Amino acid sequence: MDEILFTFCHSKEVPWLLPRVPPTNRDIQVVIVVVASFFADRIVHQSLYWDQADVLVQAGLLDADLVPKMNTV
Repeated sequence: MDEILFTFCHSKEVPWLLPRVPPTNRDIQVVIVVVASFFADRIVHQSLYWDQADVLVQAGLLDADLVPKMNTV
């Protein structure tokens, strides 16, 4: 498992993250968690996880008030 902080300006379409969304020219920052399974020296399965609602809020496509807030201690 690994975490990646992916930061970019949404200046062109990013099909795997924001499919069919034209560029918004907004800065996007998202943590992506990668879970991989190995057999010998090779990756045999990989899954990527991220908070899509957070990406949509940052792109200006979703109202932040509609996203549930996490309680922090």
